[in-house]
Amino acid sequence: MLFRSEQAGGFDERFHPLWFDDVDLCLRLKRAGGDIVYEPRVVVAHQGGHSLEALNFTDKQVYWYRNLIYYVRKNLGWWASVVIRGGMVLGLSLRAAAELMGLAAGSEEELETSRPRTQSRVRNARAAAYWRAIRVAFTSTSGGQAL
Repeated sequence: MLFRSEQAGGFDERFHPLWFDDVDLCLRLKRAGGDIVYEPRVVVAHQGGHSLEALNFTDKQVYWYRNLIYYVRKNLGWWASVVIRGGMVLGLSLRAAAELMGLAAGSEEELETSRPRTQSRVRNARAAAYWRAIRVAFTSTSGGQAL
C-alpha cells in the first residue's frame, strides 16, 4: 500500500496486532479525497509485521472481532457498533452451538487426522474461542485493549 502520509496520517496502531488497520486507512484516504487503485502488476515484499501463523485460534477470533468493533465504532458510529455487537453475539453463539453439536464446518483435515477424543477437544476448544469472542462484544471499547 503506497500513499502520502499527510493525506491520512498513517496506520492507526490501536488495531494491534492486526486486522482492519488497512481498511481504516483506505477509508480515511478516500474521505480525504484520495484514490484507491489496485495494480495487479505491482509486487511488494512484506517485511516485519505480524503473522497469522503465530496466533492460536482463540486469539484470531478475539483480535478480529475486537478490531471489527473498533473499526465500526470509529468510522460508522456508536449505534452501528451496537448493531455489530448484537450480530456478533448471535452469530458466534450459533457457531459455538454448532461446534458443540458437531455440525460446524471447519478445518476438516485437522479433525480427520485426529482420533474421536481429540476431535472432541478440538471442537470444545473452538466453542470456547467463540464464547471468548462473545465476551469481546460486551467488553471491547477500543482497539488495542487488553482482553
